[in-house]
Amino acid sequence: GMVFSAEYIKKKLEQEMILSQAFGRDLNKGTMHYGLVIVGHSLGAGTAAILSFLLRPQYPTLHCYSYSPPGGLFSEDAMEYSKEFVTSVVLGKDLVPRLGLSQLEGFRRHLLEVLQKSNKPKWRIIVGGTKCIPKSELPVEDEDPQSQPAAPPSSRLWLHPSDLSIALSASTPLYPPGRIIHVVHNHPPEA
Repeated sequence: GMVFSAEYIKKKLEQEMILSQAFGRDLNKGTMHYGLVIVGHSLGAGTAAILSFLLRPQYPTLHCYSYSPPGGLFSEDAMEYSKEFVTSVVLGKDLVPRLGLSQLEGFRRHLLEVLQKSNKPKWRIIVGGTKCIPKSELPVEDEDPQSQPAAPPSSRLWLHPSDLSIALSASTPLYPPGRIIHVVHNHPPEA
């Protein structure tokens, strides 16, 4: 989607001659010497970084600022190359720039392993990692362990034991674009 968006924006810029008009608008003020800066946030940051790749041949001095770009965006080579003209800004513990398909696959694999090895109710394990589900929507757990017959160990196995071996993709790790500025809140030491 970000690639299609970047291609669409480039096509519109060229068809409507937006950039050439902008740089030629007020020659007395030197607009022909202005540089091109591309900015985006979140998915727009990813789109901006890709657009920068597409426009760089015509505008070799352009610079892109991508705020909180998706982590799974560029190959390692593209990420290294983009350091010349892309600056990514990551605020604190923002998850988006740290997340890519290979990270999600690793998380999925680890979660399935934990669920498969545990004899606790699966919803309890998942809810234990999230605090955003209202208690009213959680299943009611019977307090009396005698009321439910103990399940034989084999019944705790997944219906589809091959779930752990199914990869969502054969993806290689992908990275956020450019040089990264990580902004963190730092508390000064107390005197």
